[in-house]
Amino acid sequence: MQRKFHPACAIFRLLEGEEFAALVESIRTNGLLNPIWLHPDGSILDGRNRARACAEAGVEPRYETWDGKGSLIDFVVAQNIDRRHLNGTQRALLAEKLEPLYAAEAKKRQREAGKTVGRGRPKQVEQKVAQAKREEQARDKAAKAARTNRQYVSDVKKIKKEAPELYAKINAGEIELPTAAKLIGRTPEFQDRAIAMITSGEAKSVVDAGRLIKREDINDAPPLPAGRWRVFYCDPAWDYGSSGLQQYGHASFHYP
Repeated sequence: MQRKFHPACAIFRLLEGEEFAALVESIRTNGLLNPIWLHPDGSILDGRNRARACAEAGVEPRYETWDGKGSLIDFVVAQNIDRRHLNGTQRALLAEKLEPLYAAEAKKRQREAGKTVGRGRPKQVEQKVAQAKREEQARDKAAKAARTNRQYVSDVKKIKKEAPELYAKINAGEIELPTAAKLIGRTPEFQDRAIAMITSGEAKSVVDAGRLIKREDINDAPPLPAGRWRVFYCDPAWDYGSSGLQQYGHASFHYP
């Protein structure tokens, strides 16, 4: 029987490549250790990777059905959060994905409880207040479920809205959230150069990368004029980088 995947399965990514091959081999050798959870409608709620691996390994899957009590999102997250070994950035990305799901659950509960005003839609003001409250509560629940904090969730949402190219790099695992947050507003060229420097270890932070980029972009100083001059005035670009002055350091003494 070919079972459908419940939309909640998409909360966590599909395993591919070596990760999936390792799961297939584990199930082939040790059997299915954790059951595949079904929604009451018969669709797979949690365990699509295990279901795929069972089919690949030729192992009969073992199912259990969720009792339908409480939050469906809470249930799916609880089945995965400890097994996934997520880092801080991945937890923030997970919370950003969970927030609208929790908001939808809250809206459904409110509708089923008949907490709207009148017979039709709520009045405009009450509707906006209710929506704002749902979103705030959903953000709190999402942060708690993903074991992160609200600020990180807000940072991810801001990056997704204002710098989708950085959001894509976070999702791809190319950069961490703190780095991306400090690159918002920078030019795409600066972002790419800074990310390359940080990834290679040449720079330790965005600030450090900024100093290196400025240094690379400064043209070599022209030779001093020959001969004698009554007045010689110059205003060279100072190179900052030694210690002792905030994050920049004192101007180094390096001109002839």
